[in-house]
Amino acid sequence: MANIRRSLALTLLQQYGCAAIAFVSIVILARLLTPTEVGIYSVSAAVVGIAHMLRDFGVGRYLIQEPDLTTDRLRTAFGIGIATAWTLAAALFLGRGYIAEFYGDERLRDVVTVLAGNFLLIPFGAPILWVLTREMRFGQLLLINVSSQVVQSVTSIALAMSGFSYMSLAWASLAGALTTTLLASLLDLRHLFVVPSFKAWRRILGFGLWASGQSLISEAGNSATDLILGRTLGFGAVAIYSRAQGLIFTIYRDILKAANIVALPAFAEGHRQGANLRQPYLRGTSYLIVLTWPVIALFALTAYPLINFLFGHNWIAAAPILQILCVSVAFAPVVTLANQILLALGQVKPIFRIALVVQIARVLVILVGSLFGLQMVAALQVVPSAISTFLWLRRLHFAAGIEARALIRPCLQGVGVVMLAGIGPLAVALTARDTSDFVVLALSGVLWGLGWLAGIFAVRHPICEEVQRMLAMVFGAVSVVWAKRR
Repeated sequence: MANIRRSLALTLLQQYGCAAIAFVSIVILARLLTPTEVGIYSVSAAVVGIAHMLRDFGVGRYLIQEPDLTTDRLRTAFGIGIATAWTLAAALFLGRGYIAEFYGDERLRDVVTVLAGNFLLIPFGAPILWVLTREMRFGQLLLINVSSQVVQSVTSIALAMSGFSYMSLAWASLAGALTTTLLASLLDLRHLFVVPSFKAWRRILGFGLWASGQSLISEAGNSATDLILGRTLGFGAVAIYSRAQGLIFTIYRDILKAANIVALPAFAEGHRQGANLRQPYLRGTSYLIVLTWPVIALFALTAYPLINFLFGHNWIAAAPILQILCVSVAFAPVVTLANQILLALGQVKPIFRIALVVQIARVLVILVGSLFGLQMVAALQVVPSAISTFLWLRRLHFAAGIEARALIRPCLQGVGVVMLAGIGPLAVALTARDTSDFVVLALSGVLWGLGWLAGIFAVRHPICEEVQRMLAMVFGAVSVVWAKRR
């Protein structure tokens, strides 16, 4: 437990550090680039993002869950990574003209060209990152990812200020990929000179086909919003929706993704040792619910001042989109760890089938919603979210014997915490009519934090133990410093 706690702490530090750096750059770039310029990059990145899912070919998850990771299997993973990445780089480069023609804007050609360059670099660093994750060496991962984010953010701002427009984001992405590859290679010299091979290709292929298929389908569904709206409602609409969705995705990136990063190697290790995964899943899910639901409520209650303060009045149309999306994202923490348990058990085929159904539903609702505007697109996202939750819980029961009713108590505790955490921000939203956005956000944040603390102790949530442990550490450190001063 201590190792998992330390790993999660390092991963959260990495996620929050990267998020804070990226957030500052987004706020600055929102004042340097127009919505259309951001939309051009967003659409290009969405197209390339689908290729990224193919590039991985499930190799990363294979390396983490493989019970017996031999040298031949590691070399084969490296070889497959290079082959797929370089093939996709060539395909993107050759197809950049068709992509630009499809969207009727030649500017996409240059962006896709630069983003394709990432595929030449990534396969040299990605296997090392996955091995570090398997070994739960999250301190080194923290250094690599934070450094990469710093380089990417500084590069994007510097180039935008120099007049590179939408291309500043593309070149910054390439700079970040280069930083990741160099640092990963230098921090793990054991795998710096791994010779590519295809000797164990059958074993990896059996896992990789289903895993990469699931990743491709999921990425296609996630990118469908940018791709479809870019065609139907224009680049400006893409940027507005992406700005609201980007704030929602901070929950995925900063909390849920951090949990997934630690959960997969931890579940895989537990499975290799024959441990029962039911209790770790329920406890982890209860933590995710009480950490994410109150944040979602805070976003919904402060959407207008939050958007206006961070990005300016030009982006205020993103505020109602943000409020609507808060409903659909609430489903995510309930089943986030289900995916990781199935991966740890090697059940990639059910994961693929679930992803296929959910993403087909997502694409369909986006197509229908785009006929009625951005708010309808956001409102209909609740449909694939509900379908996803039902399918994950159903499969989790069959695979690991974990019943959906076991989550009733964590969900009720989460509702109780949300109610107490939301009282303060709701009162501020109802009374602070002519108050500045900064004051509204600051006051809402303080009251929300106090309400959250009161809530977790009122419902006797298990996370209280972690909070008490952290408070004891803080007070202990303060006492030591105070004693030294005296």
